[in-house]
Amino acid sequence: TAIQPSPAATRMTLDDALLAEIRAALPTVKVPGAYDVVHNEECVFSADTPFAPGGIYISLTSWRAYNEEHARTRAGGDRLFLQRVARRVPKVAGAPAATQEGAGAAPTKLAIGVDGGFASGDASEETVRSSALFVLPSGAHVPLPCEELPELVIQACAAVEAHASSFNQDQAGAWEEEVKVSRYAKDLPQEEGVRISPDPSSWVCAESGARDNLWLNLSDGFIGSGRPQAFGMGGNGAALRHFEAQKALGKHYPLVVKLGTISAQGADVYSYAPDEDDSVKDPWLAEHLAKLGINAMQLEKTEKTTTEMQIDLNASFEFDKITEAGRDLVPVSAPGRVGLANLGNSCYMNSVLQLLLTLPEVRARYQAPAERWFDTAGADPAVDLPTQVAKLAVAVNSERFVAADPATAEAAADCVAPKMFKALVGKGHPEFSSNRQQDALEFAQHLLDLLERADRRHAARAEAVGAAGPDAPPLPSLVRFRVEDRVQCGETR
Repeated sequence: TAIQPSPAATRMTLDDALLAEIRAALPTVKVPGAYDVVHNEECVFSADTPFAPGGIYISLTSWRAYNEEHARTRAGGDRLFLQRVARRVPKVAGAPAATQEGAGAAPTKLAIGVDGGFASGDASEETVRSSALFVLPSGAHVPLPCEELPELVIQACAAVEAHASSFNQDQAGAWEEEVKVSRYAKDLPQEEGVRISPDPSSWVCAESGARDNLWLNLSDGFIGSGRPQAFGMGGNGAALRHFEAQKALGKHYPLVVKLGTISAQGADVYSYAPDEDDSVKDPWLAEHLAKLGINAMQLEKTEKTTTEMQIDLNASFEFDKITEAGRDLVPVSAPGRVGLANLGNSCYMNSVLQLLLTLPEVRARYQAPAERWFDTAGADPAVDLPTQVAKLAVAVNSERFVAADPATAEAAADCVAPKMFKALVGKGHPEFSSNRQQDALEFAQHLLDLLERADRRHAARAEAVGAAGPDAPPLPSLVRFRVEDRVQCGETR
């Protein structure tokens, strides 16, 4: 990210009237601390971000963000705002290495948007940001930095600019595979007297004699072939069948380690337990292997781990084969055809929203009376669910985010990034508050439950704003159905 203030920013001279207007608002200025909530990435009443035309305006009193229209009309009389503007531009050839750190480096972990992972966004572009102090009621913009501003204003602007947003874009867009410690590792049962040859050349599948993709059961020393994988690794599933056979006998031996990945740095461990069924960590792996006669310190890694093969697959996958690349497609941007940005494994949420926000009843309940929803949002619109749904309905179904030229549209400016909405509906939920992949149906049910509770809580409000009635029914009622189960005679019916 490059910060490019106006060349004249530090030389700007404030006239006496403007300076007096700023000083008169000083009693309302607050400097946020580390634990304060600062909305510095998204307007609370619209889906505008710093990438929108004109950027966003963060109040130096409430630390809430608005677009310029809402700053003038819905900010409760706040007078000083930090304007943040951002845009994506091509990287300049020969730019300093510091701005291109990691560019082109091969990924080393299954992650997106973090060091060592896959890059998020277009690596050929960078973000250019600028900021200014916005003053009401005059509407003056003072480019920053400006040394003539009062020290309190300078400190507040710097703190708001640097503060980590509760839905920071970098954090929302980052995802890393989470490998947890197996709950069975600490007290893993191991049969006595079982010894495995330390010679890797003697390791073969007990069922088929195969010598690759071999997994060692850490409880009884059984060596079996793993399951076939999408990234070209063969196998017959002998290791899994052995686990299931032992379980049928009352023996729970869930942990296996991939032979060929064992070294002093660790190994690829998997749990067949139904409540885990995933790659796991075994902090006691060296001890478990030692009991089977294998010294991990003396082995060298000779095969790729499952994660490494997944990285190779993602790096080399020919996505053109499953997309419409190469076809003469016409970019489309219109009300109702506005995209939602992926916030890091948020496609499950986006697909549900794209469906719901196209329903005429939803538009009638939230989009049509949106201004009245906003007028009654209460002290903190960011945590008011009807306001946030109305905000998205307007953004997706109006001209606001329609690209003038879809063929040259900027992805960051011409789509909606529902970060505030995601933070609100995911709050307190162990899964939907994370960046992990989720099931769209489960999210739809969770969202409908939240909306049903909000409908009960805001029934009088919905009627007052004109959002109730046969043309705008509560959203959960649109998908509710009954199931009848009966026994019927085939002859008399």
